[in-house]
Amino acid sequence: MKELWFVAVEKFDPLHEGWKKYIEWSRLSQLKEVISLDCSLCPAVVREALEEDWDHIAEEVFIGFYFRDREYLMSRTKNTMDKNLLAVVLEPDSDNQTRNIERGCFIGYDLIERESGISALTNCGGFPESFENQELNEFGLIPEYLRAKEVQAALLINNPDEPHANTELWAIWKLEE
Repeated sequence: MKELWFVAVEKFDPLHEGWKKYIEWSRLSQLKEVISLDCSLCPAVVREALEEDWDHIAEEVFIGFYFRDREYLMSRTKNTMDKNLLAVVLEPDSDNQTRNIERGCFIGYDLIERESGISALTNCGGFPESFENQELNEFGLIPEYLRAKEVQAALLINNPDEPHANTELWAIWKLEE
């Protein structure tokens, strides 16, 4: 199984001042909250590394850091309110959906553009030739691995000149603090 990383991202839900305008623009009326690695909608809480962070960082991606140590990330972000703690796997295998994460619940798959950190699912206005908005769950994610892989491939085939179509697949679990 691929390595599990941890990240804290800002919440984007109906309490956010831009929520209503976002729902009107995106036409994703089924959403209760966006839980994503999209660096615009749900930016990472840790944007600058402290010297002691480097012992725990798995990867620096987009605008933020992914940690190997859940407890360290929790202590590092304990003073940040309105955040989601997530466990993630980059380009997961099919068995990740059934992976048991302590105090965590699998919520779906995101497709994040490699260069910009933008979600092709929730922050591009839709790609109707590749997926229907109604396929996304209440968090703006694709719930099934095989469908997420199909959409990832279809985005590139149907939109060869669109930078947001060149994505990486991420499995996401929401964690309890």
